[in-house]
Amino acid sequence: MGNTYYASGQWNYDCQLCGRKRKSGDIRQRWDGLRVCKDTCWETRQPQDFPGEPYDKISVPFANEDPIIFKDE
Repeated sequence: MGNTYYASGQWNYDCQLCGRKRKSGDIRQRWDGLRVCKDTCWETRQPQDFPGEPYDKISVPFANEDPIIFKDE
C-alpha cells in the first residue's frame, strides 16, 4: 500500500533522515530532535551517553568544626 492513502486525522510527512513520505502516525521524534520514520530510521539513545558517577565520594568519618589557629607570640 502506498503512502498516498487517506487516513483520518493524519497527514503526509517526509522523514528528516531518509526523506521517504510517511503518514504522521508513523513518525517519531528521536533523542536528537529529528522526526523520523519509526520502522527504519528510529534509534534509541546510546546508554554510554549517561555514565554513572564520575568520581567517588570519599569523606572522613568525623572532623573538627572549628579549626585551631596557632599564633606566634
